Amino acid sequence: MNIDICMAVYGQLPYTEQFIDCAERYTKIEHRYFIIDDCSKDKTWEFLTKNAEADDRFVVERNEENIGYLLSINKALAKTTADYICITNNDVLMSKDCLEGVISAMEHEGAWAVSPVMFVGKHLFDPDKSWYQFVEERQAMMTNDMVVSGRLFGCCFVISRKCYEELGGFDEGYAPYWFEDNDYIMKLIQAEHPPLITYRGFVYHYESKTLEKLKVQTRWKLWSANKKRFEEKWGVTWNPLMFGG
Repeated sequence: MNIDICMAVYGQLPYTEQFIDCAERYTKIEHRYFIIDDCSKDKTWEFLTKNAEADDRFVVERNEENIGYLLSINKALAKTTADYICITNNDVLMSKDCLEGVISAMEHEGAWAVSPVMFVGKHLFDPDKSWYQFVEERQAMMTNDMVVSGRLFGCCFVISRKCYEELGGFDEGYAPYWFEDNDYIMKLIQAEHPPLITYRGFVYHYESKTLEKLKVQTRWKLWSANKKRFEEKWGVTWNPLMFGG
């Protein structure tokens, strides 16, 4: 059993470094990284190539032009061969054995796609403190067999090889980003394999670290256009409680 971890990154190197440190510390099963650098302007590409030169588990590629998250993550997904695929943002921190817990839930429930529980906000975890100490304190409390059906967290989830073979990657009509994860939930439901959120692992999401530099007006325009596309395609009214974010 193995897993490929896929990311599309644009700058924000400290978060990428922190994610990889966390994943390396807490992921015991065989794993590789497929990372697309979408023309970062900081030292992200230098960091990625250094890792790839030192460790063949890192497969990295730099886009010739900035194409956005969705097209970049689809490029990463197309390179994968593992039994399972983790699609994650770089501004995420994982709990101990998080991916193993998610995979065990997938196998137990027969699911094609599963997310760990997600924390956001300083009231749940203060990012100025140690994540590793927090995990030690909360691990026993958080990891259990409870599942929530029909939802998914787009910042970090795992799909099976069967899922990718049947449903492919994200609908590129939503490029550059937003609502591609909600669209994928609908494809899973349509295929009669609704996604799950499992309490066998948890993550913390810093939220929108790559997008926070965009003007509010630009972000709102993209979000609104893709929300309309999603609702017209599926004949549903989007709400965050239904889809999990």
